Amino acid sequence: MRRSLLVLKLLLVAGVPALATPWWEAYEGDVFPEDQGWTRVHGSIPAQRWIDNGVLFIDSRASPLIYDYYEMVFDHPVDPGLGETFVMRWRLKVDATTYYDQEIGVTSDAAGPDEFYSAAFGFRADAIVSVFEHTSAPFAPGVFHDFELRSSNMRTYELYIDQTPAMDGLFTEVFGPPRVAWGDAGYGSSSLAEWDYVRFGVTPEPGALLTVLAGGLLYARRTRDRPGGR
Repeated sequence: MRRSLLVLKLLLVAGVPALATPWWEAYEGDVFPEDQGWTRVHGSIPAQRWIDNGVLFIDSRASPLIYDYYEMVFDHPVDPGLGETFVMRWRLKVDATTYYDQEIGVTSDAAGPDEFYSAAFGFRADAIVSVFEHTSAPFAPGVFHDFELRSSNMRTYELYIDQTPAMDGLFTEVFGPPRVAWGDAGYGSSSLAEWDYVRFGVTPEPGALLTVLAGGLLYARRTRDRPGGR
């Protein structure tokens, strides 16, 4: 029995590193993103911006040539490990747009020399569009919606709108670096949108630790039941 307990302990210790690397970033709309570590990227004419009641307004209706977005490039691993999930959540309201102008996306860790994978989405007044896949999912116009992307491997994803499954698809191979970017990234279109928050990171999958425990207990039981097992 002591031997079985020792094996179980070793299995649990081995399982901990895969579950012990979560990280999380959150922009809550209280300040301009560049004041919170984001890099602002814009053309010669930036968008009009203001913050009202914890919401960032981005207005590029003055010209279709305006782009004004934010990116965070990572110096740590982005991809989830065993028993983890990459999660990206944002709350957005599109007040006006031509085609799609506001966007959000994530790029994975390098899978090889100059080999990265990305999922990116643009927003019409009443739909979210997977930029690389040219698929879309509708939503009610003129109101805020909560969006959530989930991926356990940075190759496939599930997308939820207001906690309801809305789309699933594939990441597309792109150039790096690993990053998250969002805002008015469209060129040749214009929009007015309200960003309430952008939150993302790697979290343990529900039940991941229980899986490790169950595997350890099963191993311990089988060892105990063997002839001469201790």
